[in-house]
Amino acid sequence: MKTVATLLVGVAIGALAVILVRPLLLPGGAEMAPQCQGLVKLSRAGNSIDVKPENICLHPGRRLTWEVTGAPGDKVEIDFDVPDKPFEHQPGANPHSSRPGHYETTGSAEIDSNPAKTKGRWKYTVKWTPQGGTAISRDPVVCIRGDN
Repeated sequence: MKTVATLLVGVAIGALAVILVRPLLLPGGAEMAPQCQGLVKLSRAGNSIDVKPENICLHPGRRLTWEVTGAPGDKVEIDFDVPDKPFEHQPGANPHSSRPGHYETTGSAEIDSNPAKTKGRWKYTVKWTPQGGTAISRDPVVCIRGDN
């Protein structure tokens, strides 16, 4: 009789643990809240650009960093389809941004976006030109949503 009771208590505790812990282990996917700060890793993969993650979400006021891993002579340009959105342009404050919606570097670098200002889904183009080579491009997305 004690064995059956012990077994039932063990099953009950196990079930309760699954109910309470399982949601913490599942990936959020589309239900995931916007991140505090965002990081997108850019690198070359043969004749294409590897962008991880392809789509990222942020709150207004937060920053996005593009971590570029490239050869010393590679030029990487990031241009938003709507230049004055989604990030603030702060003239002279960002060495990688000479005009609204445009960021660039040569070689490896971390590019800061400046604070996000406009909610929405914003497509941008990453253009990668290897030294002495032909440019390739990719069109990822950044999503600005939620509250500050």
